[in-house]
Amino acid sequence: MLSSIDPIVKREASRWGLTLAVVNIAFYLTAYLGNRGWFVSLTATSVLFLINIVVLIVAVVQARQGLGGFISFKEAFSVSFFTALIYSMLGTVFIILLFNVVDPAAADEIQNLTIENTIAMAERFGGATDQIDEMIETLENTKQFGVKQQVSGFFTGLLFSAIISAIIAAFMKKTRPFDA
Repeated sequence: MLSSIDPIVKREASRWGLTLAVVNIAFYLTAYLGNRGWFVSLTATSVLFLINIVVLIVAVVQARQGLGGFISFKEAFSVSFFTALIYSMLGTVFIILLFNVVDPAAADEIQNLTIENTIAMAERFGGATDQIDEMIETLENTKQFGVKQQVSGFFTGLLFSAIISAIIAAFMKKTRPFDA
């Protein structure tokens, strides 16, 4: 499949995929070294999500410019999706190594922060005590940074990336006018 993709599409997907991998890994390192609460912060993760979306759009714009100002849905989708695939794969490998090899204790610390945030949010929204206890038990029995959970999250993220890429491609495609 990759052999049928235009070299410009491959180049832009690679360039922006690696760029986003660096951005995401820099976020993970900053959170790990500075404020581990960022891993569970809705604000911090939302900002990272928005940065990722903007860069996916920029990657498609750059590919369209490289293709003479025109890009098909397939090409736009390919740029966006392969960009997401590259940064997601590298980010997942980094997280697996960081929290399973380098510092497994940090994963436990972040898991505790996740439980604390979940309790606070559930109480704010008036959650019943038995429901909150159920959520806590589920969270305590899930190793969120475990290899299995990270690989599962990677594939779930790819599905989400495919949807986002299709939306971006639908808006960014620009077909050549017919020659008269």
